[in-house]
Amino acid sequence: DTLSIENVQGSVELLNFKKGVMKTKGLVVNMDNVSFDGASKQFLFEKVNIYDPQQDFNVNARNVKLDSLVFIDSLKMLTGKGISWTKADIEINLLQPGKKANESLTVLFKKIQGTNTQLYFNNAKSSLSVFLTSLSIASIDKKEKLKIDRLKTDGKDLYWFGQHTSLTADKFSLTDNS
Repeated sequence: DTLSIENVQGSVELLNFKKGVMKTKGLVVNMDNVSFDGASKQFLFEKVNIYDPQQDFNVNARNVKLDSLVFIDSLKMLTGKGISWTKADIEINLLQPGKKANESLTVLFKKIQGTNTQLYFNNAKSSLSVFLTSLSIASIDKKEKLKIDRLKTDGKDLYWFGQHTSLTADKFSLTDNS
C-alpha cells in the first residue's frame, strides 16, 4: 500500500537498474537508468515518466535527483522532498465537468528545483503554455486546491488563452516572497 524511498534507504548501499516500472491503481512511473547511493541517500534518474491513468497529469523529466518519495495508494497521496531536474515536460489537466474530486491525487512536494521546463496547464475554459528556464518552489500542496509557496521562476514564451481573454509574454520573471 505504501511505496517509500525511505524504506529502501536503510537497507541498500547501492542500487542500479536500466529500466523500471511502478504501477498502482492511481499512478504509473516509468524509469530509465536509475541509481541509488546509500551514502548520499539520493535517487538519480536519467529519465522518468510519471502519469495517472485518468490523464490528470503527465510528467517527463531528465536528470532527476530525488531525496525522498512516498506514495500511499489507499490514500491516493504522493509526497516528495528534494526534487530537481535539468529538463522536463509537464502537462496538467484540471478536473473535467462531472468528474469526482475524490478521484484526484493528493500531492505534497518540498524543495523543488528545475530547469528547461515546458509546462502545459489545461482546463475546460482556459489553456496555458510556458517555457520555464529556471524554477524554484519551497512547497506544492494539492488537496482540494493547488497551493504553491515561495515560487521563483524565469521563463519565456508564455501563452494563456481563456474564453474571452488572452495573455502573452516573450520573457518574464516571477518571485513570490511570502
